[in-house]
Amino acid sequence: MIYSQNKIEFTIKDGSFSNSHEEIIHNKNSRRYKLNLTTSQYHETRIFWNLSSSKFRDDLGFEFYQYQSSRNKLNNGLLAETIVSLLNSTKIFGNYSAQKNDFLKIWLEYKHPIIHNKSRPYIGDFISFIYNKEWKINNGYDHTDFEYETLQEGEIILF
Repeated sequence: MIYSQNKIEFTIKDGSFSNSHEEIIHNKNSRRYKLNLTTSQYHETRIFWNLSSSKFRDDLGFEFYQYQSSRNKLNNGLLAETIVSLLNSTKIFGNYSAQKNDFLKIWLEYKHPIIHNKSRPYIGDFISFIYNKEWKINNGYDHTDFEYETLQEGEIILF
């Protein structure tokens, strides 16, 4: 399913969507398979999202993003206020209706995460939202009290 408004398109992951960046290449050290990128291609990023439902945390499991604070803006200029107004104006996730404490996370990843057999550094920026009668920007650590189960995920395309 695709939703488009304000030059933002949410695509929902299906069987053909692949988040895997690794390709199998025989003889990786061969010059034939060397990846030559321009500066703009090297810095090119993709935007991913993950919608999760909450359940109360009964153990002390650790996930890295849970102990980071959400930002109000991603490195590429996408603002949290733009996304929250879009979320509250219409249904983006198909037939899904949000429940209390549902969590939406949007983050950046490099388009080419592995170059010359070396992984690129983690970007670390993400914006997150929590549902409580309406979607709100997560301005702190409100999400740390819950454990989340992924419902839907996909990619955001900007025009």
